[in-house]
Amino acid sequence: MKMLKRTISAVEASCSSDLVNKRSATELPEIHEQEIVADIIRMILGKVSRNLRIRNEHIHSILQTLYSKGNLKYWISAVKKELEFTYGLSLEQCGSDITVFSNLKAHSREIFYSLCEANSPLVDYQANLLSSIFLIHKSKKDLMSINTSDKVMGGITMLIISIIVLSENRINENDLVNSLSAFGISSNLSIPVPLLNKPIQNILGDIAKRDYIKKTSPAGADQSGSYIEYSLGERCKREFDSQCIYNFFLQIYKEKDLQDKICESMKRCFPEFEPNLNEEATLNDMDLHIPT
Repeated sequence: MKMLKRTISAVEASCSSDLVNKRSATELPEIHEQEIVADIIRMILGKVSRNLRIRNEHIHSILQTLYSKGNLKYWISAVKKELEFTYGLSLEQCGSDITVFSNLKAHSREIFYSLCEANSPLVDYQANLLSSIFLIHKSKKDLMSINTSDKVMGGITMLIISIIVLSENRINENDLVNSLSAFGISSNLSIPVPLLNKPIQNILGDIAKRDYIKKTSPAGADQSGSYIEYSLGERCKREFDSQCIYNFFLQIYKEKDLQDKICESMKRCFPEFEPNLNEEATLNDMDLHIPT
């Protein structure tokens, strides 16, 4: 039986064609991957801008539409890398939900805000207590449209977080609702909160879904307010600087004995918290914005 012999030139030609095929096979998927990552990022930024939940199935839907293969964790990792490098954002899986949060450090945020203010034409508005932009810092009062419901939701969220912190990170629903009533939010669950057109229980549920607060109830207990408890959510602990929250409370409570109680409450919420008494800040300087 004779074996066919190949010439050296034929072998070289075969190898070169194999290399070309391999190169084209690796370049095309790379381009396709960039398109998929871009589509996923557009979806994420769109939902974040409208304050909508992001779930694993939303990414699965894009992957199926683009006939893409691969593990979900792989795509989330690729998207996370691009978000951190380009947008200063990051994301994290919490069960079937995906949470987006700022990845910028405090110094980087200051630079970012200063750049925005430098490029923003300032408008000198008259101080009007009934104006929807009265509570916005003067440097941010620009010719812009303001979503009043988002501002109300952000204020209520910050108020609820403050009450939970001062309650040492644990408060039942009835006590929380009664505390909110002191700020004009009706404790009658059939009366909706103005502008949001939702009862306070639904608002608490929305904030819990965004992971700013955590809602728990003992197994087997009914769903009455006396058995439902709230504490700080992981997103709140991750996005808010504990020293900034502490300074926020010090601007409100001037009494020394209350300040000691606040310090103990902060340590219950943030175990690693150590107050920096040398750091002075005013309410206008604090970055306590609720991302939506």
